[in-house]
Amino acid sequence: MAVSVRSAGPAILLVNPARFIRLAIFTRWTGTMPARHCPGRLPVPHRLLLLLCWLLLAASLPLRAAEQVQDLYASAVAVADRRAPALEEAARQALEEVLIKTSGSDSALAAPAVEAALQRARELMLQYSYVRLDGGDGLAARIEFDPPQIRALLAEAGAPLWTANRPTVLIWLVEETPDGRRFVTRENNPALAEALIRGFQRRGVPARFPLLDLADTAALPADMAWQLPASRLQSAAARYGVNDLLAGRLATVSARDYLGDLVYLSSAGRLGRAVSPGSPEALAAAGVDLVVEALAARYAVAASSAAADAVLLEVSGVQSYADYAALLNWIEGLELVARVDVTAVAGEQLELRLHSGASVESLADILGLNANLVAAAAPEPGRLSYRWRR
Repeated sequence: MAVSVRSAGPAILLVNPARFIRLAIFTRWTGTMPARHCPGRLPVPHRLLLLLCWLLLAASLPLRAAEQVQDLYASAVAVADRRAPALEEAARQALEEVLIKTSGSDSALAAPAVEAALQRARELMLQYSYVRLDGGDGLAARIEFDPPQIRALLAEAGAPLWTANRPTVLIWLVEETPDGRRFVTRENNPALAEALIRGFQRRGVPARFPLLDLADTAALPADMAWQLPASRLQSAAARYGVNDLLAGRLATVSARDYLGDLVYLSSAGRLGRAVSPGSPEALAAAGVDLVVEALAARYAVAASSAAADAVLLEVSGVQSYADYAALLNWIEGLELVARVDVTAVAGEQLELRLHSGASVESLADILGLNANLVAAAAPEPGRLSYRWRR
């Protein structure tokens, strides 16, 4: 099981020199002037005030509909000591965690190729380090695996691959208490709230609770949320820029057992699940499974070691080198895209050739996770068309 750990050390920045070749294409956007020669330059105190205003504005912006999940190919596992047997067992557990995160399901663990790999998990480690557990003196081994090896293993096992770009899930849960109905938060129900967040983290899905400030409670009172109205829930979530919601109504049947209903709402529709009496951990697992199984069915694509097909991607509205770099960096970070070729640049129109084993429909679903990309036309065989929105 994955655990929460303290930071293990500084990050290393890697620079790809090949990326600078593209600057030549956009020279009209990259003209610069030494700062001391810039006319109308603000005094330092004014610039600091302006920066503070921008930071406050950024803090008030909604969440993106999707996030780039970090550490998808790494996991931290609690260990008793630093000896070899403990590390071997931690490597096996960490590999299980990584395969579940990258495939979207634990069904991949039953494949013969995966069972064999788990027996030699330590040989597949890319690197590891020991870190301290949050909130205590316990020890954990943080183990990282090589992404290409993991993808090859999933392909051999016939399991799907889910990229690191994943929707953010907003959690609206209402519980019946002796004092009335209330939204579940980390403060009033830490056991359930933390179990949910840990469960989503284990599956590699970003999740959070709403702020539950005056705007939230006015838009969606607890008594209204108890009815699980899809339109009101989605309307209240609009300020967060999130399309995927886990909602539920719960009642306690004993000191630690809950009974209720869970609902997953998304642009694809509504899925529900009744919850039998169980612990906070069991309830959290049911909610996480309901959401993640649906997300993986939509976004995880069958891994393949075959040659990648090419899809033409046309993007309009690319007005600057910053737009160009942001688009290319994001697409190149998709695990399902083996290579990206820039085939044409004309004004604000960019044409890319994506070499991917995924279908056009699957690529369209994944590209739709980027809030800056707006579909300009329905997918066609071998072709996708989008508009870049800043």
